[in-house]
Amino acid sequence: MFSAYTGTPFSVGSPSASLNAPGAGSQTADQVKTDVEKLGGIGPGQHYYDPTAFTPVREARFGNSGRNILRGPGLVNCDLSLFRSFNFTEKYRLEFRAEAFNFTNTPKFGSPNSDSNSPNFMVITSASGERQLRFGLRFAF
Repeated sequence: MFSAYTGTPFSVGSPSASLNAPGAGSQTADQVKTDVEKLGGIGPGQHYYDPTAFTPVREARFGNSGRNILRGPGLVNCDLSLFRSFNFTEKYRLEFRAEAFNFTNTPKFGSPNSDSNSPNFMVITSASGERQLRFGLRFAF
């Protein structure tokens, strides 16, 4: 089974302390560049999006960037399974099963850090999705 998905949308945040409005929701950052360049870097010190396109809000107002305007990295996954039956008699059958989840061992990267005040702003620091193998025998009678 092959699957491919686009990345999860996320908002660029800013500290909400400048609003002084408890319960007002999360604060978005100010977008200072018209186009946000996708740099595509993954790992420590490498930016996925241009961090200079946003600045934190430092006064009592909401930021001008929209909600969920950027997307994290996409995901590609391939699962594979193989089944083989061996008939001994009309009554007895043995089935061998081999399954591989994330067969290509492709990492699934998380969204970049979206806190405009963080030193890791627009840096991807998380990954998941290790390969898993499963084998089994099924005896039917």
